[in-house]
Amino acid sequence: MVGKKSANIVAILMFLTFGVASVHAYSDVYPTELKLNLAQKNQEMSQWCWAATAQAIFEYYDIFLTQTEIAAYGTDGLNEWNWTCGSSTDPTRNGLDLIFAHWGLSSSSCQSSYDFSTIKLLTHAERRPFVIRWGWSSGGGHILAGHGYEVTGTDGDGNETGSVWIMDPLESRSGIWDHAYLSSNANWDWTHSLRMYTEPVDDAPVVDAGADTHTSSSYVELDGSVNDDLLALSSVEIEWSVVSEPAGADWSFDNTQDPKTGFTLDTEGTYVLRLTGWDGLHTEYDEVSIFYTEDQGSGLVRIKSAATNYFLRPENDQAEAGIILDVDDGSDWFKWERVANGDRFYLKNAHTGMYFRPIDETDGSLMRQVDVSYDGNWTQWSEVSTDDGLTVHFLNKQTGKYFRPIANEIGSQLEQRPTSWDGTWTRWQIMPETPPADAYYTIRNLATDRHMNGNGPDGTAQMVPKSWTGNFSQWQKEAIDGTWFRLKCRGSNKYLMAAPCETNGGALTMTDDASAAGEWKMTRIGAAFKLENANCSSNPYMYSGGSKGYPTLAPDNWAGNHTEWILTDM
Repeated sequence: MVGKKSANIVAILMFLTFGVASVHAYSDVYPTELKLNLAQKNQEMSQWCWAATAQAIFEYYDIFLTQTEIAAYGTDGLNEWNWTCGSSTDPTRNGLDLIFAHWGLSSSSCQSSYDFSTIKLLTHAERRPFVIRWGWSSGGGHILAGHGYEVTGTDGDGNETGSVWIMDPLESRSGIWDHAYLSSNANWDWTHSLRMYTEPVDDAPVVDAGADTHTSSSYVELDGSVNDDLLALSSVEIEWSVVSEPAGADWSFDNTQDPKTGFTLDTEGTYVLRLTGWDGLHTEYDEVSIFYTEDQGSGLVRIKSAATNYFLRPENDQAEAGIILDVDDGSDWFKWERVANGDRFYLKNAHTGMYFRPIDETDGSLMRQVDVSYDGNWTQWSEVSTDDGLTVHFLNKQTGKYFRPIANEIGSQLEQRPTSWDGTWTRWQIMPETPPADAYYTIRNLATDRHMNGNGPDGTAQMVPKSWTGNFSQWQKEAIDGTWFRLKCRGSNKYLMAAPCETNGGALTMTDDASAAGEWKMTRIGAAFKLENANCSSNPYMYSGGSKGYPTLAPDNWAGNHTEWILTDM
């Protein structure tokens, strides 16, 4: 049965004059070179050049036959030579025109070669390969296919001359040959030709711009591809372009006509690139997003869940340990190196020196830490940009799935989920190894699950629901030295005081004066921190205030989670 490229055969059979025009409206302007997408087929028996040539042309029309099937009809399966047209008995010979007709393709043979202008017509205007028969000077013949041309000059009458692409079943001769030499030389003469009349259905090019990428490199190797049913890649017009870019960005392509080219960029943000393919009739395109963040120097990053605001770390330093959510304490447990491996990478923990991977391919499979000797597809990841331009999904090379936390809680493990789960729970923010000096944090009490806010009554701090994450609930750690810092409210630009200092239960107040601000340090307690001030010896710890609605100070013998806090950088 004729495949998709050979629809409308009945209509085409009406056009059996040599000057038949293509149903498709290809440009009247002929390109200087064109090559059809004809597969190389090597003859499987010594006399089967005709069978291999027929097989290549059948496949061009999406008809898939073996050379044995073709030979069974052409010569009763014998290892015999054959003709471009006609038939005989004893031995059986059904020429190529009859072989094509047997499987639904129309063709016509002539006892001559084709001039260069005819070859251009056949391959550009009609998008059809053709059959060549050589007669050897020593006797006998050989059958092959033509499938393209390249204009190289003109003759004395101003007619174009050039070269012809051929598919020779003896592969060593396949390639591009000078038309004059191909037609006649000391070894052979081009004696017969066969023209295809069945119109191939021309589908649009298949264009793939590659996977979305999150990168800290200012140079990205693009991995696009363009394939066409009728044209070889070299004859498809290809172009990369930029659809959108960060404001003020400067960028360049190494080669806009190469689907696998390099892209240089200089400004952080999301770049949307478009790869377009045009086959002379149809245009198709695909887009890829490149999310660029500048290299942080050491190559280490922290990975924060967009759904929970907790960070990734191994549960412990043992192989097979789970990968969990926790509050970042600045230690190496929370730092990861993206170890490049082609277009993928391994996630290597800075503390344990190990990778991680899903246990198996099933949905819900947990992530487990493994030794770096496990360097196959299971431990390889790629970053897939999201529509917010700020977060990424992590895609496993083996399973083709994302990972996400199971729950919004400290200690929650990670599980595997399909890419259709593309909401907040599978999204992650890549953070620098060390928070920048101007980073802002929410400060949440572990007991009350409420945020500290700098906009309380009468110039005090207050406790508010954790859903309040606006500027008055964001605090900057303004460093004094490597241990101590001041807490500055983003919304009011005021500092938190450690006052009233010796009055147990009084609301902490705010001040414009940095010299009057409290000096604080963090001490890790399990999953959270104590916030200790340097100003008050009898009441050193920040306390939730319980039901009071405002933070206060508590003695150093007060234990429990009312004096434990979680800082989450924004």
